[in-house]
Amino acid sequence: MGLPHARGLDSGQRLDRYRKGARRLGGSQAAHYSARLGVLEHMDSMRRSGACLIWRDIGPEYWAPVGVWLIRETVREAMKLTPRQFDSLKHAIDYVAPRVSAPDDLRNNWFVKRSRQTRLDSFA
Repeated sequence: MGLPHARGLDSGQRLDRYRKGARRLGGSQAAHYSARLGVLEHMDSMRRSGACLIWRDIGPEYWAPVGVWLIRETVREAMKLTPRQFDSLKHAIDYVAPRVSAPDDLRNNWFVKRSRQTRLDSFA
């Protein structure tokens, strides 16, 4: 998890710094950090680091904004579930895409694009 200004800190220090910084945010940034908090807590409890794609699909049935607590608690609950395992990010996206309202947006988001980095040996 790449937390801003957190390089060189252990995961507990990152979590503390994260919580202090997240209190100052509002709007969509607060939602983003609430989702990240659930993942960070889980990764910290496993003493692991990694990356996670969280896709919040908001459709017509989402008629009342209930605040970032719902996002935070939903992610926390999701992290308790047995994970599905895929051979690649592409297989995971192919599994999720038919279940979301904007599959093209999912397939073309920055997280998926970042996994398609140019390999160093391609420059040789």
